[in-house]
Amino acid sequence: SQFLAKFERYVSAGEGVAMKTVSKDKGYSLKYLDVFSTVREASEVPPKVVRNRILSDLPTCSCPRCLPAKESDEAFLIPTALIGLLGLGLLILRYWEFSLCLPFVAIAYLCFKGVVGLRFTVHVGNVASLGVCFLLLFILWLLVRKIRESSPKANLTHEHSKIIAYSLAVLMVAFMAWPNVQHAKNYNSHVVYPTKTIEVLEALDEVSAPEDFVVTWWDYGSGCWFYGDTRTFTSPAHQTFDNYLTSEILRSQSAIRAKNLARLKTETYVRLQEERESGAKTYSTAVQAIFKDGSPDLVLYQGLLDDLSQASYRAPAKTREVFLFMPYEIMRIFPTILSFSSRNLYFDKNFYEKTYASGEPPMKILRNGRREGSSIVFDDGYRIDRRGNLRFEGDRSGVIGYGQLWTVRDDLQPAKMVRSINVDGLEIAANPNNLSSRRLLFVEGRNDLVIFSSQTFHSTFAKRFLLDRYDSRAFSHPAFSKGALPIRQPYMAQADWVTSQGSKLVLSMRGGYRIEADLSTSLASVPGLKDPVPFAFHRNVHDEKSGKMMKLPAQGKKDAGFHLVQTNLPYFMSGTPYEVPKGGLEINRIASQFGIPLGLLAQATGMNPHETVEGGVKLQIPSKGYGLRQAWFFMDQEIFDSILVKGFLREELPTETFEKIYSSPWGKVYKIIQ
Repeated sequence: SQFLAKFERYVSAGEGVAMKTVSKDKGYSLKYLDVFSTVREASEVPPKVVRNRILSDLPTCSCPRCLPAKESDEAFLIPTALIGLLGLGLLILRYWEFSLCLPFVAIAYLCFKGVVGLRFTVHVGNVASLGVCFLLLFILWLLVRKIRESSPKANLTHEHSKIIAYSLAVLMVAFMAWPNVQHAKNYNSHVVYPTKTIEVLEALDEVSAPEDFVVTWWDYGSGCWFYGDTRTFTSPAHQTFDNYLTSEILRSQSAIRAKNLARLKTETYVRLQEERESGAKTYSTAVQAIFKDGSPDLVLYQGLLDDLSQASYRAPAKTREVFLFMPYEIMRIFPTILSFSSRNLYFDKNFYEKTYASGEPPMKILRNGRREGSSIVFDDGYRIDRRGNLRFEGDRSGVIGYGQLWTVRDDLQPAKMVRSINVDGLEIAANPNNLSSRRLLFVEGRNDLVIFSSQTFHSTFAKRFLLDRYDSRAFSHPAFSKGALPIRQPYMAQADWVTSQGSKLVLSMRGGYRIEADLSTSLASVPGLKDPVPFAFHRNVHDEKSGKMMKLPAQGKKDAGFHLVQTNLPYFMSGTPYEVPKGGLEINRIASQFGIPLGLLAQATGMNPHETVEGGVKLQIPSKGYGLRQAWFFMDQEIFDSILVKGFLREELPTETFEKIYSSPWGKVYKIIQ
């Protein structure tokens, strides 16, 4: 069922399992990051929060909105959810038909374990409520019956006893339900699309056709469809592996690569849809079709992505327009977006943990083997003698041990383990070391030698391109040598608050993470880096009235590898409690103090604009809605040159590739020129 399928994805995400494609054909599958592992519902949640989300505690809901953190530690709380699950157990023992609820008990277990999180608590709350009601009726009926039996003079009939038990149960259920009502009243969720963001999407609607596509993150797919009247690849209701391609487009430092990948993704997506409508069996996502994922002909995807950066690349014929939509919130989640493409799709995360633990590179290719005397010499100082001793000659010379010697040739046959190889008439004997897990693979016809770590040797990458059969085209591509290397996650941090200490700015993030940037020296202290790093300082601020970006000349190091960017972005100014100081204040002065309309405050308090509020009175200052406030970002050069940052924070995308359609602090829209 759909529920079980989604549940399985949440379990996989909670356990950190990469999602890979499944093919009935004999093929090679890539491993993608599952989108569910990046949403809060699939992340680990404290048991206290899970318990309170199933059924609110007694005598008050224990969420931060209902019970301040200072009071939470000292408060006596009764875990209603656990009582409900206990009652459900008794209910199942009494009425076996309710064993249908056992799958939901299993969900509750996984919620508490942290495998799945908040979203699935909604399925547990219903059965826990049944358990609470049954347990109350069970206990109350026992008490009433005990009282009736111990006091014959009370003259309680069976019917009277039932009425008393049910009445008390109703009162207690109402008492236990109230914290849940309290939680609902205090839970204020911001609108998904503020009015100003909708204006951006309406501008998109004016210049686009219904069959045009928008490249944006999946969170905003539904909004582009509803307000922008355009098509998207993914949305909250349709999350697929195509998020990988969107991540690659937004992080790309090459406008040509981003343009070509967006066109390739769009036309492939449309072609697949047409094939499915005709009844043909085909791929379910564009990324799988482009990479031939799950098939014996899996492509070297790093090489394909590199080819997209070339001006000579011929993209598919254009059938519709493609746009970029960059809402302001996308900057906040950019590190999460990057995580989808900051991974080598041939390997899971455990591969690199084992590789780093072993202290050896995943793969090293020794090129251009040639005979020199009784040895075969390769580029970069490597040589192997006729006894099979592989050496490196350089600053740190030494012998490189290996456990097996393999050979492969361009004959569509798999590689085979050998005892010797012959190069230019010189026979090289294998000299394996049983203590070494490395493997050597000699590529006949090219005289290249590949050094594999044990993990790489057993990987999809090695099997597809070298071991099961030699792929000369992939091996010859410049990107092949980095095919087994990890993909670095670029660095970017957004400050939650900023403090100034003279010429020094302190960018603080939750959890105690701090970046100290000195504007006088243009040096910044970044956690994890031993020495301060040089940076350039950029002020790119939106005008509050017109929404246009005003950019001041950059300061600091010209060729710095890091950048500090000051801008201003929308934020929701929520309401706040306020205690009137001694002596009292007039309503109009309080409104002026908080910068809210006088009429709004007067209406919220039910008082006249010039009426004085006595000191000590507690007021609830209403929300001012959305406004602009400063936002600070610290990033490395790769992030600074990405399509997203160039498009949103810098507005410096090349005009020959991207046409700016609309720009405001709430979002940017670009048309990709083909």
